[in-house]
Amino acid sequence: MPDLDSALAIREAVWGKGYVKPGGKDAILSLAGPAELGEDSPVLVLGAGLGEGAMAVAGEWLANVEGLVDAGPTAEKATARIAARGMSDTVSVTSYMPQNARLKVNQYRCVLARESFFDLMAKQTLLEKIWNALKEDSHFLFSDLVYATEAAAQDPVIEEWCDKELRMPDCWTMEQYDETLTGFGFVIKSTEDESDWYYGLVKAKWLEFMDTLGGKNIERKYIDLVMDEAQLWQSRMKAIKSGHLRYVRVHAYRRLDKDIK
Repeated sequence: MPDLDSALAIREAVWGKGYVKPGGKDAILSLAGPAELGEDSPVLVLGAGLGEGAMAVAGEWLANVEGLVDAGPTAEKATARIAARGMSDTVSVTSYMPQNARLKVNQYRCVLARESFFDLMAKQTLLEKIWNALKEDSHFLFSDLVYATEAAAQDPVIEEWCDKELRMPDCWTMEQYDETLTGFGFVIKSTEDESDWYYGLVKAKWLEFMDTLGGKNIERKYIDLVMDEAQLWQSRMKAIKSGHLRYVRVHAYRRLDKDIK
């Protein structure tokens, strides 16, 4: 029986132990793969959740991983789990405010982020700080929800989705990401639309989770939390299915300065 004392616990029950976003360990390792990390590589994970993804990256490549999560109790929970796994020497998770982030300059070989920008205003400021945080010959790998076109924001299905999200989405199009990132000096090595995979995964995981609740005597307040979370994801998937909202994965590369023409 999953622990349903909070929306955070519900997400972990749906997406897998230690994860609060779809995809779990496979998704974070696949995202990080193109960076070709090595032992002691300094890595920053934005939106690190409960720290499981950061630990997965550290364990896979023996990297040194710093995670950041929005201000709140999540960082404390993540820190406790990291300590329990004996990984405090190589993994840390602290809280930050994305709008006022203070990232270390010229520090990281790789910055990873999963769905950390779509509901963030003033994205350009944070993206510039990510550019400055990266060393030369380094990688910025992220997945995010984007609008298929600028006009998508006015579509009724998108407006319905925006009303359901915990924070008002402020999605960019992929063209806006391209223009901004290349403006800083990034090379966009790849952009992949993975909307079909994302849609199928979310649907399957929610069906699995609901099956675990069948026949259980669950308090009303827990059912209400589950239904609120389910409605959020139902609305998001409806927006994805409409084609106006897309799930993309992006690999941006900060070159050696000597390679810049």
